[in-house]
Amino acid sequence: MSSYLLLRFSCLLQNCAIGARIWIARILISWGIVAMLTGFVKTAMHLYIVRFLLGVAEAGYVPGIYLYLTYWFPQRQLAHAIALFNTGNPVASIFGAPLSGVILDHIHWFGLSSWRWLLILEGIPAILGGILTYFLLPDRPAEATFLTAEEKDWIRGELAEDSKLMLRWSHVFSPILLVSLLGSIYAQSAVWRDPSPHTAQMVSVDKNVRLEVLDWGGSGRPVILLAGGGNTAHVFDEFAPKLTAKWHVYGITRRGFGRSSYAPLDGGGGDRLGEDVLAVIRALKLNKPVLVGHSIAGVELSSVATRQPNSIAAVVYLEAAYPYAFERANGPTMKQFLALQGPQPPTPAESDLRSFTALQKWDAEVYGFQLPVSEFQQTWDSAPDGRVEKPRDFPGSEIFMTIMNGTTKYTRILVPALAIFAIPHIPETWITKTTDPTVRGAANTYFTALDVITEKQAKAFEEGVPTARVIRLRGMHYIFVSNESDVLREMRAFLNDLK
Repeated sequence: MSSYLLLRFSCLLQNCAIGARIWIARILISWGIVAMLTGFVKTAMHLYIVRFLLGVAEAGYVPGIYLYLTYWFPQRQLAHAIALFNTGNPVASIFGAPLSGVILDHIHWFGLSSWRWLLILEGIPAILGGILTYFLLPDRPAEATFLTAEEKDWIRGELAEDSKLMLRWSHVFSPILLVSLLGSIYAQSAVWRDPSPHTAQMVSVDKNVRLEVLDWGGSGRPVILLAGGGNTAHVFDEFAPKLTAKWHVYGITRRGFGRSSYAPLDGGGGDRLGEDVLAVIRALKLNKPVLVGHSIAGVELSSVATRQPNSIAAVVYLEAAYPYAFERANGPTMKQFLALQGPQPPTPAESDLRSFTALQKWDAEVYGFQLPVSEFQQTWDSAPDGRVEKPRDFPGSEIFMTIMNGTTKYTRILVPALAIFAIPHIPETWITKTTDPTVRGAANTYFTALDVITEKQAKAFEEGVPTARVIRLRGMHYIFVSNESDVLREMRAFLNDLK
């Protein structure tokens, strides 16, 4: 977007100097080539570079078309011509959206992911259109072989009359046009765009259920990140790119959250969620990926590791190896964890809801760690003016009590495992800053009990999965955020040791 905004007007001048036929053809062909190259990116830096070049290639196309139409249509007909050109966007969406869905669901040629083929294939029509433009498009009516001499003279006369009228009124409309132009530039630059270097696709995993799958790129063994309760895959937007130097990193948003659609588990519990993950693995043709899960995602990890261990290479539990993911007779039960009740955190004030950035700042000040602003965009509703309204009510929330109170117990982990626990847990910032002795006392009681029972669970995991690597870090439940460097160090060491 930045390269597009910077170059759109200089490209418009090039259009005037070189001629519409050559310049529009250049834009279409170069855009198509760069779009196809996007399908071959391997790292986040590759994606940054190609996306910048895509803006360079595209810059000047729309204003160039508008300028080109003024060579052919008088003012009384120009608005109709521009409106007809602009209908291309909705028409492209009507036909392009289902076609894109077919590509994402069914095209996996030569071992390339479907999202790569989507980018590669979308560049071909632009290149063909550019070639046709070069050979068929006349720069001006005077060069059109399909017009008679009388028709050319009529167009020339109509445009000449328009030029006189426009000159007469230019001193009135010039300031208005300038203000409108500046407003347009501001509006385009103010639109929020996810800064994380990922692509997104929807993958069918069950009847009427499609999951959002993020792909941060990278090379090497695939690594799939699974979010905790109430979060989407975007919670890893800042964490995931730090792994792409050696691994190809994906993220899955659980059914019923974010953009992922929802259908009840129908008694399947955690195993149904595990099947969702396996369906994504099969759809993307991933070869023995490593599953990395935070919090409740330990359920998906243990389900797959228990029922389909040959489908994956390993599992990494990020504050996720609790009784819902692994239970042992000498360990605590999930009921004991649920019985612990800590003090309730504050809620944001009106001033904290003026924007997603303000909400992100408030959240970081309250809890002591900062989640990506994209995660708030996914999990909170907002008004048209950008003001944040309330947390979204996701239908998938009903899953959690089903899992917590479920009868399915995972007692064996049949693949290599890394489990990272927050021991001891660090209280949130709002607790450490409070002067209320009641809150401080309740928090101290809660975290003391939590650390005792968590240590008991860590020991049960060590004994029950003797081949596992169990790490204790002084941190918070969002351990991959509060202790990012420590978690990355342990994960890299673990992943490097895998065969």
